[in-house]
Amino acid sequence: MIQRIQTIYLLLASIITGSLLIVPIYYLEVTKGSSQIVGTFGAYGLVSDGHSGSVPLYLLFILTTLMSITGLLLYKNRKKQILITRLNLVLQVLVSIAFLLFSFFGKSMLKSEIAELGFDAETLQLSFGVGYFLLFLGIPFLLLAIRGMRKDEELLRSIDRIR
Repeated sequence: MIQRIQTIYLLLASIITGSLLIVPIYYLEVTKGSSQIVGTFGAYGLVSDGHSGSVPLYLLFILTTLMSITGLLLYKNRKKQILITRLNLVLQVLVSIAFLLFSFFGKSMLKSEIAELGFDAETLQLSFGVGYFLLFLGIPFLLLAIRGMRKDEELLRSIDRIR
């Protein structure tokens, strides 16, 4: 139901996680001598100069988006709505932690993947894209949605006590 505030929060969370399919998470700049490769790392893996890596991250982003939409559509069954939203929250936190760790420790893995593309890198510059920040932006909206669902539960319990 659109009258409930958690509907707005779940809609915003689904838009944010759905936009992760489009925007890059990291920008890469690889140099060797005078040659340079510029690429992006996003939902479809490492993409540079028409070459693409095969990291199926888009499945995670589609799953989190579908979980937000499912939570949005389960407004008649609040217990299932809370369960789906909590699972989505746990999944998004785990994905965000994984990308946070990747930003610290992932350069060696990226160097090996770039070497597989046929380019031996001397330096690798990794910078954050818009998607990196969107990873963390969906989490507060899910927390606010869960809070709104709990308030609805408490309101219904208090009404039952009055009867």
